[in-house]
Amino acid sequence: MDVLFYSALLCVGIYLLVRSSYYVIRSLSAISRYIGVSEFVLSFLLLSLATSLSELTVGVNAAITGVPQLSLGDVLGTNLVNITLVLGLITIIGKSVKLREYKQFEGTRLANLLLVSAPFVLLIDGQLSRIDGAFLLVLFLVRIAVIIRNKDAFPDKKTFKHTMEQHVKHTASSRKQFITRILIFFASSLVLIASAYTIVYSVTHISEVIGISEFIIGLFVVAIGTSLPELTVGLRAVRSGKSAVSVGNLFGAVTINSTLVLGVVSVIQPIHIQDVQQYGVTFVLTISAILLVYYFLRNKHVMHAREGYILLAVYIIFLLAESASI
Repeated sequence: MDVLFYSALLCVGIYLLVRSSYYVIRSLSAISRYIGVSEFVLSFLLLSLATSLSELTVGVNAAITGVPQLSLGDVLGTNLVNITLVLGLITIIGKSVKLREYKQFEGTRLANLLLVSAPFVLLIDGQLSRIDGAFLLVLFLVRIAVIIRNKDAFPDKKTFKHTMEQHVKHTASSRKQFITRILIFFASSLVLIASAYTIVYSVTHISEVIGISEFIIGLFVVAIGTSLPELTVGLRAVRSGKSAVSVGNLFGAVTINSTLVLGVVSVIQPIHIQDVQQYGVTFVLTISAILLVYYFLRNKHVMHAREGYILLAVYIIFLLAESASI
């Protein structure tokens, strides 16, 4: 009976997390349009930060309640889900994913690979200490600084001034919409935090009742739930002909999860693991999936449905490998 109750509570928490994430994303996107940045940079920097709020809030709540392993499982699982299951489904459903702003993407490839690998390297000694967490946060800040300093990422002063003048022409409506979006952002953020607490609370009790670690539940269950915002955004982007948004969002999210989220969590509460080899399969498949995406996009900068099925196959291999180790 306890398992059914906490499972239902977990489902409610994930549902609220997905819905509130959706409104956070919509409001942030509307606010950011005043800046006038490119689609890829917008999605990589702002939209990915918004879609990663679910992982961040789950992680902070997990650290505060003394189960940071839940956040570790959530982040590692979510990263793999984003690059394989989510990007695979987006490519299959949308028939293809075209990346028009490939040069900007190409400039981030090595950095993405290094940032995603960083937590795995730091876990070799069996823990993510507060020093490790601080290092991950530094990597996150450096990455953001590099993006901001990129002269091609943001409009020049003349373009920015023109954008502002366009908004000023509709002062009353623009101001009202702007304030409304800010209010929606804060309200949905509060629901996001509450739903994250609900997820952590229910997962902790489920793991106690059935005897499965928080890491495994985070890896399989919570990771799927917290990846739904990226899937929703990706499908909407592809259907509206903005594939750059979905690719930028996914790669931005995995780097933010690996640095900002795990950095904050391990600074609050160091993460200790017992079996380092347990993360080997996840690491190999995550890096392999990223390299596959790089390979698929290398020539015509397009991913087709058949390549989406290959990414789905990688996720199925992950499920089979991790299930066998439980």
